[in-house]
Amino acid sequence: MRISKAVTLLLVSLASALNATDVGIPSGGEALLSKDALTRKWAYYPGSIKGEPVGEAQLIQVEHPAFQQAMRVKVLRPDGLFFSSAIQLPSTQAVRAGDTLLVHLYFRSILNTEETGNGFATVFVQGPKPEYKKYLIHEINATDEWKEYKLPVKITDDLAKGELGLFIGAGGGSKKQTWEVGGIQLLNYGDSTALSALPQTRASYLGRAPDAAWRKEANERIERHRKGDFSIQVRTADGQAIEGAEIQVRQQRHAYHFGSVITATLLTGQSETSEIYRAKVLELFNQSGTENDLKWGPWENEWGDKYQQAQTIEALQWLKERHFYTRGHVLVWPSKKHLPRSLLPYFSKGDPASAAPAAKQIVLDHIADITSATSDYLDEWDVINEPYSNHDLMDAFGNEIMVDWFKAARQNLSTQQLYL
Repeated sequence: MRISKAVTLLLVSLASALNATDVGIPSGGEALLSKDALTRKWAYYPGSIKGEPVGEAQLIQVEHPAFQQAMRVKVLRPDGLFFSSAIQLPSTQAVRAGDTLLVHLYFRSILNTEETGNGFATVFVQGPKPEYKKYLIHEINATDEWKEYKLPVKITDDLAKGELGLFIGAGGGSKKQTWEVGGIQLLNYGDSTALSALPQTRASYLGRAPDAAWRKEANERIERHRKGDFSIQVRTADGQAIEGAEIQVRQQRHAYHFGSVITATLLTGQSETSEIYRAKVLELFNQSGTENDLKWGPWENEWGDKYQQAQTIEALQWLKERHFYTRGHVLVWPSKKHLPRSLLPYFSKGDPASAAPAAKQIVLDHIADITSATSDYLDEWDVINEPYSNHDLMDAFGNEIMVDWFKAARQNLSTQQLYL
């Protein structure tokens, strides 16, 4: 199965169809998925990594008021690519440009090691090859309780029966997990229904409510640690105190950092979206860095035209001029899957430990190049990322190589904080 990287996956458990009117789903939608779709041999694509499946799935019986069957997916070898293993369900009817669809499903986590306790998968609605156009991309997550999702999507092309698919991808992340999905529908409301007319599940989290219990203690800590008393004396030019003076004080900067990563292409763009993006960055944050632009592959323009060194420098300059505290990410992500394509020929297939010695110097040259180009704009750097599970370079040259990377970074980053 070929699934584009831009995809996000969506699972459909149709073996027991829901009564749409019983669950707050508008009537009038035409079902686009067969009731036995999940029982078909091709309903789940296990994927493969080093000859072993990324995941496995089975149809199970569950107790739920709306459905009795669900698909249980065990993610055994996640490789960070959500589309590398997926449930795949084709449409049984043609759709037209302008049609409004609704994805409806229930999702829960059975086993995961996330700090939040949430398992996740990625839902997407996709067209046929060669474009594999995505009409919906949405990550779903839940604890061990069933969570209902309603996701409207607008179709912009005429597609024949079977050309549109609903997927749920299981390869994302880096940790094993098990989750279930059930009661899934894909409904077509035609071209006379607006997206806004259909229900939509909004992203949220436990404790988001304004009166959530944690907020009281948080506000007390803010009063204690982030605030302090001060006094102002107003005097005349000759030093005489002015009684009863009325003054206005306006805070210009926080002493604490409030941050988020940015994308250079959006921050430096000329579109209306970029204007809004810049305004929100200024409104909400005083600390930032690039999400992907400073990773080795994008820095070498291996990720396409959206990533250009000059554009990245322009974005960092923009942040500096507005007094943002900035962080660079990342100098070395030491596994083959995260290294640039230009370095891969130096590794022997199946044996990272036999990498050519020249690779060692190439890494040091990259550190020298990117730190010299960005040293004026960044306050701190991640030198190494995720060495616990990304260690091909250490397997090849020994753990001591990490010390060399820090020393190389320090050559051009004399005052910046350096992180592992």
